[in-house]
Amino acid sequence: MAGFFGLAIKMVLVAALVVVAAHVAERTRPAFGALIATLPFSLGPAYVLVALDHDAAFLADAALKSIASAGATVVFIAAFALAVVRLPAVAALATAFVAWALAAWPTYAADWSTAGACAFSAGILLAARLATHRLRGFRPAGPATRAWWDIPVRALSVAALVGIIAGLSSLLGPAGVGTLANFPVIMSSMGVIMVARYGPRAAAAVMANSVDGMTGIVVAMLALRLTMEPLGPALSLSLGLAISVFWNAALFAWSHR
Repeated sequence: MAGFFGLAIKMVLVAALVVVAAHVAERTRPAFGALIATLPFSLGPAYVLVALDHDAAFLADAALKSIASAGATVVFIAAFALAVVRLPAVAALATAFVAWALAAWPTYAADWSTAGACAFSAGILLAARLATHRLRGFRPAGPATRAWWDIPVRALSVAALVGIIAGLSSLLGPAGVGTLANFPVIMSSMGVIMVARYGPRAAAAVMANSVDGMTGIVVAMLALRLTMEPLGPALSLSLGLAISVFWNAALFAWSHR
C-alpha cells in the first residue's frame, strides 16, 4: 500500500510538471513551444522511478533501447506533421501512431549495438528534418482557441504513462522500458491541442521544429548508456537531463538570434 501511494504521489508531481511546461509552451511561438515539448518530461521521470527499483545495468540496457526508440518517436512526429496539413486531426493522429508502431516494433525486437542504435536514430532524424523542412516557419496570426480540459488531459496522460512504466518495469524488462519510455504521449497531445487552438499548420510547425529537440534526447540517452554503470544512476541521470536542457537552450538561443 505504501508503494502504491508513493507511486501515486510521484505521478501527481509529474502531472504538475507537465502543466507548468504546457503553460510556458503556450506563450511562445511554435519553434519555442517545440523545444519545451521535447524536454524529457515523461522520459526523465520514468527513468527516475525505474531507477528506484533496478540497478545500473538494467538502466543502461533500457537506455540503449531508448536511443533507437527515439527514432520511432521522430517517425511519429514527422508522420503527424506531414499528415495533419492534408487530413483531419483524428486521421492524422491515427496515421502517426501506425507509423510509430511500425518503427517501434523493430526497435524493440532488434538486438542493438550502441553504434547501430545511434546510426538508426541519426538517419531518421536527418530524413525527418528534410521531409518537414517546409513546415517549420509557420506562426499563428491570432490568439489561441482554448479548452479547459486540454492541460489536465495532457498531464494525466503523461502521469499514467510514467506510472505504467514504473509499475510494470520488472515485467517489461529493459527492452520494454526503453521502448515505451519514448512513447509519444506529449507529442501526440501537443499536436492535437495545437490543431484545436491554432489550426493544422501551427500543429505541423510545432512537430517539424520538434525534430531538432529530439536530437538532444538521442544524445542524452547515449550519455545514459555510456555512463550509467561507471557513474551510477544519480549522476548519469543528472548528466542526461543536463544534456537535454543544454541542447534545447542552445537551440532556443540560435532560433531567437
